Amino acid sequence: MRILPYLYEYFKTNYFTLICAVLIGACFLFRRLSGGRFLGKIPSMRKQLFWVLAVFCLGTILRLGWIGICRYEPAFQWSDATEKSKNLIEQDGINIYAASITKGSWFRGAEGEPLARRPVGYPTLLGAVYSVFGTHLTAFHVLNFLLYLATLPILYALAREMFDDLTGLLVVFIFSIYPVSVYGMSLALDEHLFVPLWYGGIWLLIRQANGSKIKWPLLWYGLIFGCATATRTHSFFMPLIVGFVYFRLSRSWKKVLLAAAVVYLIGQAVIFPWIWRNYQVWGIYVPYTATNHDVYHGCNASVTQADNNGHWPEPGEPGYNETLSKAIARYDVATFQPLAAREVSHYILTHPWDVFVTGIEKSLHFLGANRKTGVWAIDLMEESKHYTPELKLPEEQRRFFEELAFGAYYIVFYSFLFGAISTLKTWKALPPQRKNTLLISGLCFAGYLGLHFLLYPERKYRYPLEPFMMIVASHFLLWAAGMRRPETAA
Repeated sequence: MRILPYLYEYFKTNYFTLICAVLIGACFLFRRLSGGRFLGKIPSMRKQLFWVLAVFCLGTILRLGWIGICRYEPAFQWSDATEKSKNLIEQDGINIYAASITKGSWFRGAEGEPLARRPVGYPTLLGAVYSVFGTHLTAFHVLNFLLYLATLPILYALAREMFDDLTGLLVVFIFSIYPVSVYGMSLALDEHLFVPLWYGGIWLLIRQANGSKIKWPLLWYGLIFGCATATRTHSFFMPLIVGFVYFRLSRSWKKVLLAAAVVYLIGQAVIFPWIWRNYQVWGIYVPYTATNHDVYHGCNASVTQADNNGHWPEPGEPGYNETLSKAIARYDVATFQPLAAREVSHYILTHPWDVFVTGIEKSLHFLGANRKTGVWAIDLMEESKHYTPELKLPEEQRRFFEELAFGAYYIVFYSFLFGAISTLKTWKALPPQRKNTLLISGLCFAGYLGLHFLLYPERKYRYPLEPFMMIVASHFLLWAAGMRRPETAA
């Protein structure tokens, strides 16, 4: 019964429901009026390239416009909190880490203390850019635009591998105008780098699964997924997906296990300097981030509902551990990292049903299209202006941009759901290669989503899944418009 209120949220209607219904209805009307004239027609590669470049230009204009409207600039040093009256947010910290790399400082706090709260991938890349071109705002924005440019052909290629060219063309258009993608351009986000890395690796993996010859595939998977996990730790399960693909390729169990192990070890080699630095500081193995306490925050016996973003147990509450609480308060990584892992493991093993039910609730909240939380990109930027309210967006403007984001996700999400249902209904009619592709993509989606059975369901971390939704939603809308055959609809 606990799950029902979360399910009920998916059946509530508002004016977004009408907009979504009108859009899908317009697609069906177009199908009827066109009489199938566009069924199966694929533009030439020259026209496709022109489309992608035109869409990139449109996306660039939108992002430049947003940068001018939002009036947000990241901090470059910890002292900006006092010198520029900035309320430092997590993304300011990412940019400060990057700027500090140019001074020989590697992920240290305001007092010079070593930290490991953030993944190192994006700050390290940004720091390298600053080292070459100087620590200034232009270099920051140029890198983000280049990563956006790199993302478009990768999404196109993956959508083309999963479905067809038209789906790829529609996906790059949706991603380019997608409000959260536009708003995030102003922020120092790990996702700028993670999305092209993760999706690029998945595309390469699917290519091999479908019979393409790839030279040194395990090396490439180790490097790509190793860098991706160093950028956003949610992809640490990818060696298992590689093992699954090798199993599907009818490899022996020895080769399957070896493939997964090799990819994992190469990924560890990629970040060995970071592992060694953390060992020197705290004397323990910290491969990515020292954030086991955050997992404990989202997965302990005192977490009784999914949409409260976790809970620190208080004395007398279930799940409270005095030693752990004190270690977290003084940022004693050597103590809280292993202790938090033991507490979470103990809770999972002793309360599996509670973990399962709460995990379902978390996933439903995480994917939900309601307004239980704000638009994270806007919230973060406005939070940074706490001491400079004159820089904040006017209330009407903020509401307008938030509604754009809510509406865009609503349309993408429900089109994705309809597409997923359509896929299941026509699964037997799909060719084996299509089934293989969708199965691998689905496992990647499920693996990322499944982590939020344990983590608190902060919707900011949903963003890397949304391009997957766009791909499936795009193909469904093309089918509805009569531009794809029903047996290949998704």
